[in-house]
Amino acid sequence: MPSKNVVSWTSLIVGYGKHGLGWEALKAFDEMERKGIVPNKTTLLGTLYACSHAGLVQKGWVNFNTMVHKYSITPVMEHYTCMVDLLARAGHLTEAYNFVEGMPITLEAKLLTALFSSCCSHMNVELAKTVGQRLIELEPEEAGAYMLLSNFFGIIGDLEDVANVRKLMSKREIRKTKTFTWIEIDRKVHSFESGDGSHPLNKEIYNYLRNLVKKMKNSGYVPNTTQAWLCKMWMITQRKKWFLVVVRNWPLLLA
Repeated sequence: MPSKNVVSWTSLIVGYGKHGLGWEALKAFDEMERKGIVPNKTTLLGTLYACSHAGLVQKGWVNFNTMVHKYSITPVMEHYTCMVDLLARAGHLTEAYNFVEGMPITLEAKLLTALFSSCCSHMNVELAKTVGQRLIELEPEEAGAYMLLSNFFGIIGDLEDVANVRKLMSKREIRKTKTFTWIEIDRKVHSFESGDGSHPLNKEIYNYLRNLVKKMKNSGYVPNTTQAWLCKMWMITQRKKWFLVVVRNWPLLLA
């Protein structure tokens, strides 16, 4: 390009980041600075995103501080979310939580939800409980927050706290909205819900799925059946548990 500006450099940095090329993104950012082009908030968001997806924690902190102290750019929620994602992905959960607590802007549920998911992935039970409770306090009328915490308690086998969360939902009259998935085929809309058996081709769909599950197992795929924690209560066999986890809306749509 005969002329490179902040837009072209930012596009390059974001492109590297989206493909997991964190070091390449940072090298492009360094070259941009050497050429005297001043980055904007989108540029810095791209570098943080790149650091997050490449696990470059220290580089992420450097870029965040560069944004604030060198370029006097005030971080917005997207920047904070990238930093929390960076720390949480790397397993620095306590550091991520302390970062959230120190943010000077209004906390959003999507940020806490991301942190909560990372706590679950890393099985940090105590912090997951803390973040889950904060999420409920932040969105006391949203069923999703309660269900996230309830499901986590189920995964770790704490059925007493599962019951406590459900009782709290009942006391506050919180109802989980039934969700559906839609797909259009030949200008006709088909809708499904989890475990749906109402479709006219239900038998054919599930026969297809059973064959698909066999192929997946033969290929070595092993699902995370800890997510099907309710099976412990229903005494469902491991074979049926496997099918329960795999056969959700997305295989119905594949069929």
